[in-house]
Amino acid sequence: MNEKFALFLLIFLLTLSYITSAYSTPNQESLKFLSIVYSPRVEVGQSAIISATLMHEKALIPTVTIYYVYFLNQTVLVGGWRVSQAKLEWTNGEGVSIYKAEIPNPAYAEVIPYNSKVIFYLEAKEPFGETLLTCNDTTRWNPYAQYDKYSYLIIDETPPSILSVETMPETPTELDSVTITARAMDDVSGIAKLELTYWVEGTPFIETMNATNTGFYVAVIPPQSSGTKVSYSVKAIDEAGNEKSTELYSYTVAVSPPIQIQQAKHALTYLTLAAVAIIIMAAIYLWRKGWRFPPKPECEYPKAMTLFMLLTFLIILKP
Repeated sequence: MNEKFALFLLIFLLTLSYITSAYSTPNQESLKFLSIVYSPRVEVGQSAIISATLMHEKALIPTVTIYYVYFLNQTVLVGGWRVSQAKLEWTNGEGVSIYKAEIPNPAYAEVIPYNSKVIFYLEAKEPFGETLLTCNDTTRWNPYAQYDKYSYLIIDETPPSILSVETMPETPTELDSVTITARAMDDVSGIAKLELTYWVEGTPFIETMNATNTGFYVAVIPPQSSGTKVSYSVKAIDEAGNEKSTELYSYTVAVSPPIQIQQAKHALTYLTLAAVAIIIMAAIYLWRKGWRFPPKPECEYPKAMTLFMLLTFLIILKP
């Protein structure tokens, strides 16, 4: 009887030992992050995807949570800690699982602004309450203690948009300065400046365009000689250093109307002088050949001719 009791007691103790070892609370060695993968730079408006590979007891599936805050312009803390629950993506059934989480949490419906610094850490928790942190437990709630936490920056890699470019006057002459007016927009980091680059017969010139109170940018191309071809382009630069340039525009400097009139007068003067010179030379030539001007014929009816000319003149003037 005693032998049967002793055997029963031994089996009971072995069974209890097995159950205890199988479902006991895991130690820190059995719960371990093997890797944490994320991008150190995330485009504004996009989510950061955090991928974590966790080693754990094969019979237990932990939960993984990410806690994060962000600093506006990398210096000003905005709000408190936010939470993003990681989803189990894959497990091998032998104690290794992959989790993925998203920052910012879509539940908050927020966009982390450009040039913000995001600080975060991970927490893995077994069903029986034991936890594993990727930072020190004493500093986990201190956002300024960043040496033991992960971080990434919100960047802007989208170039600005140039909405319009106008030229005044549209057909410039050598008397005109040409005003280039442009409008640009950048909703992320903002416009830093606009530059006007223009070429005069292949020689480049660069001018920083001045911002107006109405949101336009203006620069002036000085007057050029008539017939000169001027090409120009506008470039917008945002605060993140992204650039966007327009196509190459061009115009040819025309002759102004007053100068056209003056040139026409000069041309008429030259033609008149040339005609007079030709007539004089022809007269001299004919004189040498013996030709003489015929005598002026006398009018048989001078008064009648005078009246006839007066009547003709009045008919011409009559409306």
